[in-house]
Amino acid sequence: MDYYVEKPKEAADVQKTEAIKNSIEITDAALLHLNEMRKWSKFIAVFSIAMAILLALLAVVLLLGGAKGTVPGAGMIGVAYLLAAILTFVPMWFLVRFSNLTKKAVAGKNSSDMEDAFKYLKFYYIATGVMVIISIIFVIAFMIAGLTMGFVSSIMQSQNV
Repeated sequence: MDYYVEKPKEAADVQKTEAIKNSIEITDAALLHLNEMRKWSKFIAVFSIAMAILLALLAVVLLLGGAKGTVPGAGMIGVAYLLAAILTFVPMWFLVRFSNLTKKAVAGKNSSDMEDAFKYLKFYYIATGVMVIISIIFVIAFMIAGLTMGFVSSIMQSQNV
């Protein structure tokens, strides 16, 4: 059985007309604000990427120290630092892409480039939001683990007294 139903041509024309009526125009003042925003977003992104690279280098040093066994626990700390560096780098890369495409869009007043810029801004916020959710989950998990360990410890101490 075929479930594909083609929309009548009139309905498609009405939708296009509605889309044109509901379109948003970007004024010159809005372009100036976008241009200013992209400068700051690029600054933040480049600085954060530089810090992520330094964190990754520190992670490599710790991993090498942990592999030789000279520093106890360095391997685990190195893995955590490397993970933090990667988690910092990914959203900042999206922010750099947003900044570069916004610069191109504002200079050429190109809607296609602006759409791509907003796509990368969306990716930045999605990546940041996912990391916030993961952080909240870890905080709650560590709180539960801490409370559980404290509760078990107090029970064990009360039995020994």
